[in-house]
Amino acid sequence: MVSIIIPIYNGEKYIRNAITSVLNQSYRNIEIIVINDGSTDELDSSDVLSIDTNIRFYSKENEGLGMTRNLGIALAKGDYIFFLDADDILPRNAIELLRTSIRNNDFIIGQCKRVYLNKSKKIYKQNIWKNNLYKKTQNKYNFIIDTIATNKLYKKDFLIQNNIQFLTGLYEDKLFVLKIFELCTKFTFIKEIVYYWQIHHDSTSITNSLTISNLKKRMKVNNLCLSYTEDKQLKSILIHNIIKHDFKVYINKSLHYSDKQRDELYVLYRSFYNQYKNDIHNNQYFVDRIIIENMDNKSLILKEFQLISLENSGKNLILKFKKYLRYSLYFLKVKFL
Repeated sequence: MVSIIIPIYNGEKYIRNAITSVLNQSYRNIEIIVINDGSTDELDSSDVLSIDTNIRFYSKENEGLGMTRNLGIALAKGDYIFFLDADDILPRNAIELLRTSIRNNDFIIGQCKRVYLNKSKKIYKQNIWKNNLYKKTQNKYNFIIDTIATNKLYKKDFLIQNNIQFLTGLYEDKLFVLKIFELCTKFTFIKEIVYYWQIHHDSTSITNSLTISNLKKRMKVNNLCLSYTEDKQLKSILIHNIIKHDFKVYINKSLHYSDKQRDELYVLYRSFYNQYKNDIHNNQYFVDRIIIENMDNKSLILKEFQLISLENSGKNLILKFKKYLRYSLYFLKVKFL
């Protein structure tokens, strides 16, 4: 049996769609556990049980998504665990695809599609994996970039025996997924879509709030992850992803920040580099090292990082060539003066 755990906090207007997508699954041996994490809207048990009386519904004080999922694991009667957020949905064959393919693995990953819903109800969809990811060697070093917990099916015994639980607070998925990869004996993946991550135009999700305060909390979890892993190659990949993703999205928005916010962003970026500079040694970090080591003007750093982000998106190959040539000449000048 597969236990599908659905935490909910003020998601009354979305929960019916989430549960309906589970009830419509082609795989039938499922239990649904809905946990109300101290919602302040009008959600109550009758709203949920009116959808299906077999749902196991629980209410508790607000503790956050991580603690609510941990309770779900403890309450689950199934052999397998799957997490569904209350404002997301599943394609009809999601659980069947995962359950059929997991076999003797500790967990299995499926493709997740972001679904952006804007005010005019137009939908934009984007897979979270690049098209060639599933063509690469199947190992944790390629798949660790997938840090969400909701597109995966886990053996419950594996989670319990290794005491793998979620953090309290924000970005609870990151360390949970890292521990999964570190401790698993074997995992697999399928390239089919098993999860629709719906991003609503009126969403107040913390992951959609690019504030400096949010970045500080994100970096706190990143540092916990880096402190946790003893795998040097994995640590190096995590550092690279933090530079190229976590900092990238905030620096891209830096033109909209105040001078004070830019100062804070610069301090965070340099502090991170200073802490982990000994681990930044591969050629892929060349541009980052030049920016941080040799430029003290924080406004220039932010501007240059935005150009790097543009290049990485493949929108301006000529600019990319010119800029790397400029950095190469600058590096040679610094090295041989």
